[in-house]
Amino acid sequence: MAILRFHDLGIELTVGDPKSVLEAALEELIELRHNCGGLGMCTTCRIQVVAGAEHLEPPNDAELRRLGLHRLERGWRLACQTIVHEDLAVRLPRYA
Repeated sequence: MAILRFHDLGIELTVGDPKSVLEAALEELIELRHNCGGLGMCTTCRIQVVAGAEHLEPPNDAELRRLGLHRLERGWRLACQTIVHEDLAVRLPRYA
């Protein structure tokens, strides 16, 4: 069991089996943009990790290509590629 916190929304979810941040959000009807359908082909589902980054797998090739090192170093990840194994807190981007 893990707790997934959406820091800016004030929402906490309990995540039983490991799943992506995107999957967990959509299951709880939290609207999270994902123009490519969660395939790691765009950046609309990007999130910023606030706490728990040490529990995440390293960024994969899709994240490296789409986000680049400068965003990854600032804690940005793709929600569709970020798997929740342990407690994690994230922030959603502000869309214009």
